[in-house]
Amino acid sequence: MNTVRCSHYPNDEAWYSLCDEEGLYVIDEANVESHGMGFDPSSTLAADPAFADATLARVSNMAERDKNHPSVIIWSLGNEAGNGPGFHRAYAHLKRRDPTRPVQYENARLEPGWSTEHMETIDADTDLFVPMYPSPAKLERYAAAHELDSSARPLIMCEYSHAMGNSCGGLAEYWRVIRAHGVLQGGCIWDFADQGLCMPLARAGTLAEVGGHTAGRRLFGYGGDFGPPGTPSDEAFCINGLVQPDRQLNPHAVEARSAMQPIWAVAGPSGVSATEVDLVISNEHDFLSLAPFALLWEVQEQGAPVRGGVITELPHCAAHSSVRLTFEHTPADLPLRPVERHLFVRFARKADRAEVAWAQFGLPPWPRPPSLLGAAAGCSATYRGSTSVQVVDVEGAAELIVPSAEMTVAFSRATGLPTSLKYQGQERLAAPLEPSLWRPLNDNELGSGRHNALHKWRGAGRPSQEGGGYMRMLRGPTATACTDGRVVVRSKAALTADGETVLFTTCTVHPAASAVEVRARVVLSGGGAGTDAEAPAQDGGDDGADRGDILRDGAVVVLRSDEAAAYLDVEGSRVRARWDDSGAWQQLLVRAALERPPDDSPIRYGDAVFLIAHTGVMLSAAHAGAPLSAAPDGGALTADTPAATATQRFVLEPAAGGELAGQLVRCGAPILLKGCNPAGGSRPEFIVPGAEHADGDASLSEAKSTWRFHRGRAANYFHAAPLRVGIECALERSCATRVRWFGRGPHESYPDRHDGAPVGQWDGRVADQTFRYCRPQETGNKMETRWMALSDDAGESGTLVLSLSAPLSMQCHHHALADLDTLPETRTNRVRHGAELEQQDLTTLCVDGAMAGVGGIDSWGNLPLPQHLLSLDQPVEWAFALRPFVGLDDPAALVADLVAEA
Repeated sequence: MNTVRCSHYPNDEAWYSLCDEEGLYVIDEANVESHGMGFDPSSTLAADPAFADATLARVSNMAERDKNHPSVIIWSLGNEAGNGPGFHRAYAHLKRRDPTRPVQYENARLEPGWSTEHMETIDADTDLFVPMYPSPAKLERYAAAHELDSSARPLIMCEYSHAMGNSCGGLAEYWRVIRAHGVLQGGCIWDFADQGLCMPLARAGTLAEVGGHTAGRRLFGYGGDFGPPGTPSDEAFCINGLVQPDRQLNPHAVEARSAMQPIWAVAGPSGVSATEVDLVISNEHDFLSLAPFALLWEVQEQGAPVRGGVITELPHCAAHSSVRLTFEHTPADLPLRPVERHLFVRFARKADRAEVAWAQFGLPPWPRPPSLLGAAAGCSATYRGSTSVQVVDVEGAAELIVPSAEMTVAFSRATGLPTSLKYQGQERLAAPLEPSLWRPLNDNELGSGRHNALHKWRGAGRPSQEGGGYMRMLRGPTATACTDGRVVVRSKAALTADGETVLFTTCTVHPAASAVEVRARVVLSGGGAGTDAEAPAQDGGDDGADRGDILRDGAVVVLRSDEAAAYLDVEGSRVRARWDDSGAWQQLLVRAALERPPDDSPIRYGDAVFLIAHTGVMLSAAHAGAPLSAAPDGGALTADTPAATATQRFVLEPAAGGELAGQLVRCGAPILLKGCNPAGGSRPEFIVPGAEHADGDASLSEAKSTWRFHRGRAANYFHAAPLRVGIECALERSCATRVRWFGRGPHESYPDRHDGAPVGQWDGRVADQTFRYCRPQETGNKMETRWMALSDDAGESGTLVLSLSAPLSMQCHHHALADLDTLPETRTNRVRHGAELEQQDLTTLCVDGAMAGVGGIDSWGNLPLPQHLLSLDQPVEWAFALRPFVGLDDPAALVADLVAEA
């Protein structure tokens, strides 16, 4: 990282001196913003002559004060203040006064609003194209159009990768695109620090229990913690930094450092072999050659180093140049064990050995996935009298018990999964194994309405969940004995009430290995309803591409006002048209009737429709009252939903008038939305964008306002795939306070945020695996875990979790996952602050077959990239083994003893 944007006003003068000394680039920004006034030419202050002198004065004062700081490389005219003559004048002044520096302005566009996907039309008052929160695909499109254009404006994102809570997913994708195109020159992550305030803990006795990096001595307050009840706030929306308020690193800061490291190494033309490596090293420094750096390398087997070396003199490589380097890492005559091997390369300063960059490469030969010893043996007879293992199968009992000499396993008849695992008489499970299709929501997911869109998965497969879950056995569990003494327990269960989601499990007890093998397969949707991945967000731009689409019952749409040049959105209890970019808050479900499920029937002019927001509430006409009316059952709309009131029905009329009654309504066509007259008058009233009121913004007026429906996300936005598919249990804490694992680490990692977490063997306290975000949320996942050993502090007594398929996602906490989550179908946390999390006398363990990304394009609507989402159409299969142990020094040795080549 080498650049700081001073957002959104000039900083203390001492800051610029520090940047001069340390070599940080600075984008200096004038204190000009009028966000709340909107960006439309008819309302923005940028077009009001009364504010032109003030705009120029603030821009000029900034430049005059800071012009002699060499760290300042770009002037910024301000932030989100619209565009107009006042900014054209300020731009011209800066170019005359200081022709040496480029000038940028994000609002220098012809369109009032910006878009995540669509390209804006750049105006003349900027030297750079500096979009906000573009997707990687938008960057690709800009590069494709301008990479070979020598007169094109370089693209530098003024804000991207919104770092709110567990975020910054997709950074690696952004930087793969940026590095591939010279016209793309990076960007500024929003933002540097969580803007919370230090507050005392409310409860005594919590201090010694919370553990973690803050040691429980303080918590950080955010919106809603200050003032009397009802004080307006943006809740945690200012908690969006790479570092916490005390400047401790958030986990995504490590990912950002990795994505932007100044030295980059990839496999060269000759690739990586079992004995040598061919590297292409790119030096992305602006001034330094590679001379001040050394290369340190090591070969790792099963994540542990076995040999290494140092190359102190790298080939000459000037700034912004590349060089090839080949070296031997393993003697050709050295016998290779059939284990997983990696080459880890570090670049460090010679002066102090401080690491500045790293890379990791897998080494051949590639090992096969492990299988338990004896797993291939025959299994042909039932347990009744056919094996030395006597299964306890009492009719009517809640459990089926499989005892052996050292280990006894009990299986639930309600789930087909283990409820008890005793080894040498000691119980290892504090809570049974259960399917889990829900994870605590992060800030990005709350911002995109996932708490409502995914509510069906919260209780899926969780019969023991507080408040009720759902699981219904369809077959089994049935026990079958194998000729070698193993016992196989099979079952099939429905995880959701609609029967669409089904779990198949095959659990094998291995008495000889003292292990339980669990193989699971989840079919998420028998109807193949599609996925978020197949339906990326649509901006619904008014470009005519969707005008031929017929509006239908059950369609998901966005509703754009011609007058406001913005989309209607629903945030909490507010309804307003304010952004010319559509995300989760703008998604509306169109229903022709509520007494039956949507039937895809076409909507015609003259029909009355209901508009249901992403929050599960129906829009209501606001004349002198609340703009929303809650649907029953916390927002769950079903076929039993009673008829809505008159104020929730809107008649569609053609904006142009004429005899169109009965004709089909097409997306993109200008329409009027006629509501009833709450005051009882006879004149018709129509929905208009409205101005802000205490009780909401959507209002009725006799004046007619033109709206257009555009396609929103696909209907599965409201019926999307879960964020995780896995199995959860709890271990007895006395045997699960220390964790060692072979996988990515040492910090948390996710499908869209793991490039900064190398594969290795790691060792730590379970208490440290729960990162205390200022607002509790999903945390602690470990991607690509081969095995995880949870034990007592000495490491002698515990349980080994071994992946028997591809490496899995695993995580462990001294908290119930519900403590990290929001209350059902709300944005309200069970535990408001990370420092208030209290450890429990258990260790929660999750072993997941699939995990979605955390997202990061923004925190108000965009989902993770399609490749980082789960698919309703794709079954999830995974397998692992639980192996209790006593007196273990090295988990890797137990793994080697436990598995054989498949």
